[in-house]
This record gives sequence, C-alpha cells and structure tokens, in this order.
Amino acid sequence: MGEPHPLVAELVDERHRQSLTQEAVAARAGLTQGCVSGIETGRDARLSTFLSHVDALGYELTLVRKAGADA
Repeated sequence: MGEPHPLVAELVDERHRQSLTQEAVAARAGLTQGCVSGIETGRDARLSTFLSHVDALGYELTLVRKAGADA
C-alpha cells in the first residue's frame, strides 16, 4: 500500500499530538480500535465511521471547492 491520503496522515499526526492511543480515539468515537486502525492504514471506511474518528479528535470535515473547478 502507498502513502496514506494527506487527510488520514493529518488525523494520525493529530492523534499523536494529543498523545492518544487508537483505543482512546475509538472509545471517544464509539468505534473499535480495529476501525480506527483501518482508517489510519488507509483501508476503506464508511463515511460515518470516518466522521466519528474526525469528531473524536475535535475536528470537523468541511468541503471546499477546488480553485478553478466548474460551478
């Protein structure tokens, strides 16, 4: 498997900055440690699972239109 998506890498970096284990994030998010590991290693996850992981770290996901994208 290649490099993780930059968004996933940011989640892992943030978990480390907060000194949290995967188990701690999982408990906050109502997920299993295996789900958190799956997200962090780039396996596909349901959007709701991914958003729970994001929320557990104190973030929210926002969509921003790419510069130059057709409206």
